[in-house]
This record gives sequence, C-alpha cells and structure tokens, in this order.
Amino acid sequence: MRFVELNSKTIGAIRRLVDTYTSIDELKQFLLEAGANSNRILPIRVSSNIKSPSYKSKSTILNEGFDTIPEDFAKPESDGIMLELVRIILSRKQVSKDDMVDLERVLSANGVELNEVLASGLGQDILHHAVDSAGAASFRETSELLKKALLRTTTDPTGAITAAVSAAESVCRETLRRLGIPEPSSKQFPKFLVELRRNTNIEELASIPSVGDRLIKALSSLAENSYQAAHETGDRHAHGDTAVPPSSLIVDMLVTSACAITAVITGALRRNELRVKSQSGVDSR
Repeated sequence: MRFVELNSKTIGAIRRLVDTYTSIDELKQFLLEAGANSNRILPIRVSSNIKSPSYKSKSTILNEGFDTIPEDFAKPESDGIMLELVRIILSRKQVSKDDMVDLERVLSANGVELNEVLASGLGQDILHHAVDSAGAASFRETSELLKKALLRTTTDPTGAITAAVSAAESVCRETLRRLGIPEPSSKQFPKFLVELRRNTNIEELASIPSVGDRLIKALSSLAENSYQAAHETGDRHAHGDTAVPPSSLIVDMLVTSACAITAVITGALRRNELRVKSQSGVDSR
C-alpha cells in the first residue's frame, strides 16, 4: 500500500457521486460520518421547506460542507474523508452500473483501487470504536491521533501506522500520569505498558483461571512488536526512496493492534477498574 493523493478529477468525480446519490438530509449525515469538521457541518441548517429562511439547496450545502474539507484538514486526511464518503454511499445506495464504472475508472487512474476503499469498512469500525473509547475517557491527544489514523488508512498508510501507535503510546503515558505513577526512564511505548503491569492491578484484571496471565503478556508482546514494526514501516523516520511500502495486511495489523491496546486501557480506566498497587503489593483504593 502506497501514499495516494487525490487529484482534481477524482475529487470532482466523488463530488458528483455525493451530489447524485444523497438527499439534503443524507448529505449532512454522511459528511459527519465520513469525518468532516463537525464544527462546520452541524451549524448548517437543513429544511425541506423551500420558503423557510433556513432553507439551503443541496448545492449550497455541498459548497459549505464538501468543498471546505480541504480547508479544514491536511491533504491526506482530506482525501481520506472523501474516500470514506465513497464507501458510505456505495454501501448504502444503489449506484448505477455506468456510474460505478466511471468512478472506478477515475479512481484507478489516480492509483486508488475501489475494492480497497470498500474493504476498509472493518478497520474503520475498529478505529471508530477506539476513538469513542478514548473520547469517553477524556483522552484528548489519543482521540485526535486515532482520528488522524482513521482518515489516513487509505491515503497515507505509513502516517496511519505512526498515528495509531502514537495513540497507544499516548494513552499509556497519560494513564501513568493520571494514576500518579512515574514514567520510566526510557520514554517508549512498550516501557509505559511495563510500568502499568508492574504498578497496577491490570494483570489481575486480565487473569483467567485456565489461561492465567498469558493474555496480558500477549498484550505486552503486541505492544513491543507494534512499536518496533511502526519504526520500520511508519513515517517517524525517513526510509529512503527505495523503501518498500507496507502491504495492506501489515497496515491493518499494526493499526488495529494499536487500537486494541488503546481500547483495552481506556475502557479499564473509564470503568474505574485500574488500581495502583501499594508497596506491599495490595491495591490502594
């Protein structure tokens, strides 16, 4: 999977698809679901009464809601929102065969395979769950990083990997801070999780009689491997012009792994399950 930047012809084709296959009410809803700026979209008043002072035509809403996406987001994220709009519309609407052929042709000429866009649904759902979990636990930085990963999975996979793993690192660091546990000397994602295991009851929470602590050990192993792989495949470091982009499978594994870790920790903290161990090893409550 390589970096993709939508050209004006592709953006025009997506805009035409949105215009053709959405009602005024759906247009606002689909823009929000795709990740457009809610501060811009929500104030747009929608009325079916053409005589109402708040009435806006679909073309006006497109101008205010779709055409402003590049103003509100960096290019990879802006393109990601537009491709997500494609996925939403094609999954919910009966698009004519001719329009499908035209869209697929334009996307392909731009280096985007329609099948990849449509197949991104499961990964997007997992990311949305992690975003919601982080938001519910008031992890602002984590939530913003996950949103960035969400919007870049198709257009900027290396950036998505970096954002997702950075989100998992952020949630571990912030959890240590909230629990009053000192950060390790090595400021690395796996080390933060080691400190959580050492100083909280997370191992006890994750223990199952027939499995023991193997689940939490697996989570730690996942964190270590995700961190190392992110350095190899993400965009934190330059890899040279000859670097091979990560496959779609690797992108999915690393992004969803980081989301899993994030959701587990934010969920436990949100439910007030995590406890700091006292020096005697007993949870302090």
